[in-house]
Amino acid sequence: TRQLRLGHVSIFYLLLASPLSVVGSENWRDWIVNFGHDTYQFPDWIREEMQACVCEKAFKCTGKSSKYSEISFCEAKEWILNHMPTFDLTYLPPSVSMEGTSMLDDNIAFWMMAERASGISKNIAGHLKFSYVLPYASYHETRVNWRPLFFAKYFQVIENATSTSEAVSLLVAPNHFTNWSNYVWDGKPHGGGNGAKYQIQWGSSTAPPIIDPFSFLAYGYGSCTAWSTFLTYVLRSCGIPARQVGTPCWNSGIFSGLAIDNKNVSQCWKGSDGKHFGGSYANNHNWVEFWDDKLQEWRFINVPPQTSAPDQGLCGNFNRDHGCDYDESKGCSAVSGGPGAASKDHEIFAITWARERDFNEKMDGGKLIDTSDLYLTTGEPVSPLIWTPSLRSPLGEIITRTDLRLINRTDFYRCKELK
Repeated sequence: TRQLRLGHVSIFYLLLASPLSVVGSENWRDWIVNFGHDTYQFPDWIREEMQACVCEKAFKCTGKSSKYSEISFCEAKEWILNHMPTFDLTYLPPSVSMEGTSMLDDNIAFWMMAERASGISKNIAGHLKFSYVLPYASYHETRVNWRPLFFAKYFQVIENATSTSEAVSLLVAPNHFTNWSNYVWDGKPHGGGNGAKYQIQWGSSTAPPIIDPFSFLAYGYGSCTAWSTFLTYVLRSCGIPARQVGTPCWNSGIFSGLAIDNKNVSQCWKGSDGKHFGGSYANNHNWVEFWDDKLQEWRFINVPPQTSAPDQGLCGNFNRDHGCDYDESKGCSAVSGGPGAASKDHEIFAITWARERDFNEKMDGGKLIDTSDLYLTTGEPVSPLIWTPSLRSPLGEIITRTDLRLINRTDFYRCKELK
């Protein structure tokens, strides 16, 4: 049979080299062939599930079960629709593929890629995957389609890791993940820093404007909120359960004690005295927790990370029994500020998408709190989003206390003297 030719390359060879020849591949690199180009298509094993999934207005979805994951595309979509902020239901940014309906398709598709390609995923409970890997947002930050790009860049770093702790260590030390231009994928389009060095850096008191990961990249710097958000999403893109955790107001200095006894505590939660904003009034901090699949517990990474070892750098001394800054001779009496001094009106919270009906207090690590039920000892309603206290919808609806659920991690971090 005569073979048609285009120049010196046969059409037969072009077909072999096209995405159609690798859609059934077990190699994750084949699933992102042409990623970053307008010709990119999802691999067929994802497309089949995606196209078979039909969702009703009541957020009930039906479709095919998955051959490659304990959670199918349709199950993931139904979970997101029932847990995502209501203001996201009418619009999310477009897909990275012309066959995708929105960022929602990408979020599930690239989550499935990490799930299938990772040797770690089998050790992670479904509840953790739903609540701390699948969500595309945490705070009410700008919605950006970070997961496809982060998967293409960072999964190569951890693909041979045998535990989540090892994977975190590979990404963090010494802050490898911040060297943005260092990670590329096969077939990446020209431009975007090829051959250049672009390192994102620390910049204190920069939230706002920098919260979401793409703003972090655009500005080139960020403070703890940007760092914790960026690292959380890098870990999620690789299939590692991760979440932002922090305190809206440290129990220190002029902000010490209960709000009912100290009016400055209220100002701390607002990040303002009504005339001045941010700066010394923003006495908050955020960091990252990830799920250790070997120890079956949450561990923390401070930001910016100074070490790849978990449970370091946030407080002078930490152990599971006594929390932060316990001293063998003085107990907790010398603790002043920091997570060891966490208490009422100075709680430490982790962000979750879990709802009461599917919450697992032991696995999630604390009590579930809806922000609409969060009050200071004065009775004043507050929100952990102290960097955006005036956030409203375009119609003027306050949304800082809407669709935001927290886990109270105070008891995990506060200094404790055991009886």
